Amino acid sequence: MRKIFMFFFAVLFLFASIQPGFAEYVEPLWQFEAGMPLTGTPAYKDGVVYIGDKGGTVYALNAQDGQVKWQYDAGTSINGAPAMNEKVLFVGGTDGRIFAIEMTSGTLLWQTLLGTDLAPGAIWGSPVYGADSLFAASADGRVYAFNPETGAVLWTFDTGRELRSTPLYHEGLLFIGDHSGLFHALDPKTGKKQWGGGSGGPIDTASTTWKGFIYFGSWDGKLSSVKIKGIIPQWKFTADSAITTSAIPEDGRLFFGTQKGTLYCIDAITGRKLWTYGSEGAMQATPTIFDKTVYIGTATGKVVALSATEGEELWSYQTEREILASPAIGGGMVFVGSMDGKVYAFKAK
Repeated sequence: MRKIFMFFFAVLFLFASIQPGFAEYVEPLWQFEAGMPLTGTPAYKDGVVYIGDKGGTVYALNAQDGQVKWQYDAGTSINGAPAMNEKVLFVGGTDGRIFAIEMTSGTLLWQTLLGTDLAPGAIWGSPVYGADSLFAASADGRVYAFNPETGAVLWTFDTGRELRSTPLYHEGLLFIGDHSGLFHALDPKTGKKQWGGGSGGPIDTASTTWKGFIYFGSWDGKLSSVKIKGIIPQWKFTADSAITTSAIPEDGRLFFGTQKGTLYCIDAITGRKLWTYGSEGAMQATPTIFDKTVYIGTATGKVVALSATEGEELWSYQTEREILASPAIGGGMVFVGSMDGKVYAFKAK
């Protein structure tokens, strides 16, 4: 009986390994224990992974083995990904401070506090570097532009409503959506509004662009496409619930997640649905695409790799808590921060 039992499971394992639809379970190449939930989004540059945690520590990790190169205590929770130029890391904190940190040593160069006593300037998204300036959106409703060398504020634009999203710089314009559902296109040199639009719900995720089109999603479950030149609306796609991630373009397709945990793949030109993938709980982590593979983190703490063309699950790994931040790609590896306090590195495949 024991031989029959073992034979049965050997055949079952072989069947699962060769049939489509059975995802491979992988182990991470390394893990780094931060000790605090990883609320920040990892960023990769030149063999180093940068990430911030809920306790306010910013880490620079060797991408090959996860060893700490340096760490900086910002003293405030870090959300979003750091922005970077050639030498400096820019990090936003939930207490409204922007930090400029020397990239190789972890030395603080400057910090600037946003907001007022009546309107705290918490930064929920990521700062953005572009056009030789640094930009950040604040919970006080303002978009700020900074001198990246000194931290001096160059201009502000007041939307009048809370900002939770990340600005987007693209070809001479700065785009931002606000919590009232309005969408703004600003002059990055002056902060003056060039044009705008709107949606039926809060826009709390960063917009994205592809071949002259801009895409933004909102809490009303609508993803909008607008042709930037001429400001011509193209289509609106209706999802199953509030859109909770950015729509990432790749090879003429858009990938985004919703409050119900659905990952959508739609045609970027027509807005036609191509496939969906379901997970449990709200999808907070924006998908990352590399080499025809979509990498996502779920509310149940699972890291999943999917075929970008078919949506088939290729592999997965279960962490101990939810994943709120997007995976990062670099050096042939995938880096994921989990609320279990660990950074995980996987081979990108």
